[in-house]
Amino acid sequence: MAYGLQIWDAAGKLLLDIEDRISRIHGIYSVTIPAYPTEATIYIPGMVNDGTWAVAFDIAGDNREIGYRIDTGYIALFNQQTYVSSPYTISITLLKY
Repeated sequence: MAYGLQIWDAAGKLLLDIEDRISRIHGIYSVTIPAYPTEATIYIPGMVNDGTWAVAFDIAGDNREIGYRIDTGYIALFNQQTYVSSPYTISITLLKY
């Protein structure tokens, strides 16, 4: 079964016709990423690793390398730079499709 979204104006003119999923913001979080190799964990009720979740990092102008893993009930964020020896705080936006 195909899914999509179509929107018409009052005159019946098609304004929007898409088949892609539209995401919604599930939450915005401030997270302290610990020094390598430990993780920060955010618990999200109902979260599963089913391909419908995404993470956007707010690290503009920063060269941090942050990894994440989505699992049942939580997301784990970790520092991928082995030479970073102190924690730092970032903002993430969690999206659900």
